Amino acid sequence: ANDSALGAYASIVNRARSDRDEIVRLVSYLPEPERARIPEVANTANTLVGKIEAIAISMTQNERNTGVRSSAEIDAEIQQLESEANPFDTARSEARVRRLAQLRRERRMVIETTRSREQNRARLESCRLALENVRLDMVRLRTGNSSVQSVTLIAEQAMALAREVDIAVSAANEVRDLTRVRSS
Repeated sequence: ANDSALGAYASIVNRARSDRDEIVRLVSYLPEPERARIPEVANTANTLVGKIEAIAISMTQNERNTGVRSSAEIDAEIQQLESEANPFDTARSEARVRRLAQLRRERRMVIETTRSREQNRARLESCRLALENVRLDMVRLRTGNSSVQSVTLIAEQAMALAREVDIAVSAANEVRDLTRVRSS
């Protein structure tokens, strides 16, 4: 993915790619017997970079597709419409009720989008940290300050995190698709 598709997250993705390249380089320098004991490390790095890219692209697309109105602006309009309520003006009252319902749906969507954005930021950060931990442990292994078992454990934890991110993203997409169908 190019930097425009990654938006504000391009630097995070580029750093992740750099970490992955460093991991692959460090693995290639290991003697063959040690390399054979940690075959999943390079795959783990590639998987994590893929997750980081996917989350970054998704967040960028969501930010581009989301309206610019804040929850506070919507709340202010709701308050104004509620203060203008007049039970004797039925024509305007019906229009106001429809607009209030629309604003409340919009507010729920803004809140849900904000919550989703925060969850995605947390997932992005978790993947980034896991990748960085793998890289740091590979550096420690190369300098003799770590063991193959330690690298294997970190790689397994990173892959478990990647699976958790997959499950969470899949569930969020399913919920989003179901709520879109219901609100349409």
